Amino acid sequence: VLFYHPNNSLKGENDVLMQQMDIFPSLIDLLGYDKSLNTWGRSVFSGLGQPFSINYSGTVYHFSMNKFTLVFDGNEVIGVYDIDDYWLENNIINDKTIDFNKEEIYLKAFIQDYMDRIIDKKLNYFKSSE
Repeated sequence: VLFYHPNNSLKGENDVLMQQMDIFPSLIDLLGYDKSLNTWGRSVFSGLGQPFSINYSGTVYHFSMNKFTLVFDGNEVIGVYDIDDYWLENNIINDKTIDFNKEEIYLKAFIQDYMDRIIDKKLNYFKSSE
């Protein structure tokens, strides 16, 4: 993703994990918007929030955070890969020396929050002042 600001304050590269839902909060941050915002994404400029990426292919979720990419079938993690294993060739789920519990909990919490917002029709970006 490429961001531009006319004052040239944005220079260089950043290899922190980001995804499409981080674009809106990042742009809002650049614009100086400081009111309450209801979003799952995070501003890449604030340094706040845990960088992660999630997508759903119609059958499984792919979730990347920290050092791992998890493959989740909706019930359980069925694959764990090093985050640099882009082709998901070496499933390390049975490696007892790794601990992906934090990532699994974060993934399940995200999916639960997303589904709750869908069911409760709370997907709006800006909180009402009412």
